[in-house]
Amino acid sequence: MINKMTRKIISLAINISVAISPLLLHAAPSGSPCESGTFCNPIASDSFMEFVNSILGVVMKIGIPVAAMFIIYSGFLFVKAQGNEAELTKAKSAFTYAVIGTAVLLGAWLLAQGISSTIDSLRE
Repeated sequence: MINKMTRKIISLAINISVAISPLLLHAAPSGSPCESGTFCNPIASDSFMEFVNSILGVVMKIGIPVAAMFIIYSGFLFVKAQGNEAELTKAKSAFTYAVIGTAVLLGAWLLAQGISSTIDSLRE
């Protein structure tokens, strides 16, 4: 059950985000063709593949360190197990899931790069 303080913090965060959202929508960089009161494209991509690559770049910048941390954590679990079979099983599953997650992350990047290069070669 969420206590009162947590509810107040969540409510405050929602209210602040609702209050500043109009300011963010009207904020345009200096020299941009957007005028005040018009909605400009907030995405700096001209095509869908550029958009996917930019999102994937952010995911990779966050995902690679997180994956490394989980692999290190699973190594810590192996050391902490000290021969206990139940703890070793937990450490093995943590390592397996960390490796699978890393493979999914790198596979998504590889797939996006392959699709992007194929589309670029078809355009020429």
